[in-house]
Amino acid sequence: MSTYINLHNDFPGTPNYYSGDLDLLESRLAEHGCTLAARWEVIVHHMDNDVREQVHGELAPCTEREFLDRYLELATEPLVIG
Repeated sequence: MSTYINLHNDFPGTPNYYSGDLDLLESRLAEHGCTLAARWEVIVHHMDNDVREQVHGELAPCTEREFLDRYLELATEPLVIG
């Protein structure tokens, strides 16, 4: 089972987003005038280094969304932002 990303500290009341929920995540960010690309440095900062490097080795170059989707498939711990 994949893990999830949670932006609850930045956007209170947001649910957990799993790899298949990235459309919903992006629409939720847009409601707050934000984008995945705009939050990318913060998201990457909270990623597990080993998993991040594995995804980079597998997919680079790729979009942020492709990267995050694969990261969430591989990570064993939730990605909590904030």
